Amino acid sequence: MCFEHLGSAVWKHASTSFRHISMPGYLSYGSISIEQGENMMDQLARNSAASDGGHPEGGFAALVPELSVTDLDRSLAFWCDLLGFQVAYSRKEAGFAYLQRGAIQIMLCRANGEWETAELQVPFGRGINFQMQVDSLDPLVESLTHAGWKLYRPIEEKRYRVGENWSICREFLVQDPDGYLLRFAADE
Repeated sequence: MCFEHLGSAVWKHASTSFRHISMPGYLSYGSISIEQGENMMDQLARNSAASDGGHPEGGFAALVPELSVTDLDRSLAFWCDLLGFQVAYSRKEAGFAYLQRGAIQIMLCRANGEWETAELQVPFGRGINFQMQVDSLDPLVESLTHAGWKLYRPIEEKRYRVGENWSICREFLVQDPDGYLLRFAADE
C-alpha cells in the first residue's frame, strides 16, 4: 500500500515479509532483482555522474556506511521524510545519495552488483544494526507511527555497563524499506 507523506511516496510497512520479484530485464540476486539497461552504469560512470549539493556540513565523518537499496526513491522518502535526514549531495543518474542528520552520515546506493560479496537477500544487513544518537526519540516515533511504519522494537530504557559506570539511554529499533536494522538512541 502506498500513500503520500510530505510530497513523497512512502511504502506502508506493516511487516517484515518481502516477496521475490522476477521479471525480464532484471538481474537477480537471490530474492532481489536489479533493473538492467540504461539505468545500469559501471563504477567509473557512477562516480562521474552529474551531482547536485555539496560536502556534508562539518566535513565527511570518519566512518560512513553505504547501504545498497532496491529503490532509491522509496529509501529517500523513508530516510528524509520520516527520519529527518537531508541530502548533502546526490548523483541521481547513478542512483546515489549522501545523507546527513546532524553528525550522522550515511550513503544510499541503488544495488548494482558492485559491492555485494554474496547474494542479496531481504532483509538486508543481517546481523548488523546501525546505532544513531539523536536528541529526542519522540518526534521520530511520531513520524513513523503517523506513516504506519511498524517499529521493530518500541522505545525502551536500556542500561549498558561502561567500565565501572552505567550508561542509560532510551532507544527504539526500526527497519528501513530494505530491512536494514536502525537503532535510534537518546541519552537519559
